[in-house]
Amino acid sequence: MWEETELAIKEAIAIRPDPKLDADDNMVFLTKYGQPWVRTGPSGNSNIDKICDAFNKLLVSLHLKRKGAASYALRHTFETVAGGRGDQRQKPQNPASQWPSRRQPGMQGSECPALGPRLTRI
Repeated sequence: MWEETELAIKEAIAIRPDPKLDADDNMVFLTKYGQPWVRTGPSGNSNIDKICDAFNKLLVSLHLKRKGAASYALRHTFETVAGGRGDQRQKPQNPASQWPSRRQPGMQGSECPALGPRLTRI
């Protein structure tokens, strides 16, 4: 990891809200209530995704909310444009553009291996 990146992560942790649960102490980004932005709901059978909620609020406030306009569409557009390709079946020209959405086998959705063992989740 670049020194600048490690410093930025430490600075973000220093100003983030305190985690509501000790188990979330290794999270870089927390909501203003100290909870992970994406987490399992109280029943254990559903996910609470505050990133999608915030994106939807933004779309509504800008009068851009419509069917098909959601966070997945933004991710898909980013990958298509940043990857320099329009066909998802072709080999990517810029694999780094896939990093934000790439998962490894056995990896939880919020884990980030680039941060190492002490900060494994964003």
